[in-house]
Amino acid sequence: MEGLRQLHKKHQIFVNFLIVAVTIGFVFLLGNKTVLIFLFLFTIGIVYKLWQTNKKQSILLALSFLTLACFASQMPIIKNRVNVFLKTTDFNMETIITKNSFTQTKNTAEHRVLIDYLAIKEIMATLPFGVGTGDFQEALNKQYNTVNFKVAIKNKFNNHNQYLAEFLKTGVLGGVLFLMLVFTLWKTKKSRMGFYFVLLFSIGCLVESYLDRQHGIVIFACIIPFFLNQNSNSLSA
Repeated sequence: MEGLRQLHKKHQIFVNFLIVAVTIGFVFLLGNKTVLIFLFLFTIGIVYKLWQTNKKQSILLALSFLTLACFASQMPIIKNRVNVFLKTTDFNMETIITKNSFTQTKNTAEHRVLIDYLAIKEIMATLPFGVGTGDFQEALNKQYNTVNFKVAIKNKFNNHNQYLAEFLKTGVLGGVLFLMLVFTLWKTKKSRMGFYFVLLFSIGCLVESYLDRQHGIVIFACIIPFFLNQNSNSLSA
């Protein structure tokens, strides 16, 4: 992000271009859909901002990203994941449940939809107090067994949604407090980088149990607090 901003300012163009290119290359090699979505949204934001000040740079960046995306789409790891998503995705919950009860599927988007569906069922059954912080995984496993969700039973999937996880663990009180905390982060004065990290965290919590992951805890407990009141690189800069 900072590299792109420095490129926009035409500061150390070669060095910053190299940093951005290598970073994006690693992102594509990892093939993580969540990170790729963040990269796509961030690029749209940069293109939109550039369009207001420099239309030629905006068009050039958009074309560069599209060209890179075309090349990346031919990489085996990305091509395989895209093919799995396009060829196996259904939009009927009964169909999703049936497929996942017969075999260990590889469509992680459908996995998340089914996990959310089962988590909401458990949340509604245990309102208003939740199942407790020590029993939430057992409660999820119980729901997986009710529909014979094979891959989730084998891997003991967590919520893959931090918002639902808080409601499941501690009910209405914990869920609402977590939402209020995220809302407070948005209201607090942030540097440019602080804004990006809060955006990353709040959106990421929709598709990952971020606080069950080391990098999520580092972002939430260390990086976001560090940037909250930094003014040297404000959003208006």
